[in-house]
Amino acid sequence: SRWKPGLLLERSIPPSWIHRAALKCGSRTNPPTSGWHSVTRLDSGAAIVRCSSVGIEMIEACTTSHTAFLQGLALWAPRIPGWSVAAPILRGDREAPLEVAPRPAPGMLAPNERRRAPDTVSIALEVAARACESAGVMPGELASVFATTHGDLAINHYMSETLVGTPTLLSPTRFHNSVLNAAAGYWTIGCGCRESYTALSANIDSFGEGLLEALVQSEASGRPT
Repeated sequence: SRWKPGLLLERSIPPSWIHRAALKCGSRTNPPTSGWHSVTRLDSGAAIVRCSSVGIEMIEACTTSHTAFLQGLALWAPRIPGWSVAAPILRGDREAPLEVAPRPAPGMLAPNERRRAPDTVSIALEVAARACESAGVMPGELASVFATTHGDLAINHYMSETLVGTPTLLSPTRFHNSVLNAAAGYWTIGCGCRESYTALSANIDSFGEGLLEALVQSEASGRPT
């Protein structure tokens, strides 16, 4: 099977073992390039992890179930600006409003940083802050995971176009907002967080992979993420 850590979760292997299996098979961003690799769930509860040239590693997967809870939920979209608006729409109790909401302005950022932040950062910070508020936790005390489908394509398009035509006019502000971890960086600055953060991208699987990463981190650390 192609390298996709999400497949491990689908086979009901406990999250703590998912992390160990991923480490043994290679990193998610740099999977094995030769040979074959797969994970098979056996009736005995054992998992065989086959890793390219490394050979065969046997992991005795415990059958104890692992439970995780979502303590805080948040959502933002142009026509669904917040969970309180989204909940009845997602239940089918009402239609989404036709009006488009203005872009959120994260209060945690200083005015200068707020003006420089692109839409992707502003929305990510708004959702993260509201999720922490919903959970009743302090943002600065949590490790965080930020997942994006493909980063900020508008900025990357601008940079590519400018580099081809007038490279000396490339904006330093837009350049530093082009990186994958821009939202995570703004988040740690805005809420004064000194805990670890993870920024990842997995195309259409980004949401699932981000959730899986958060589950693995919580399981490994015994703390909320």
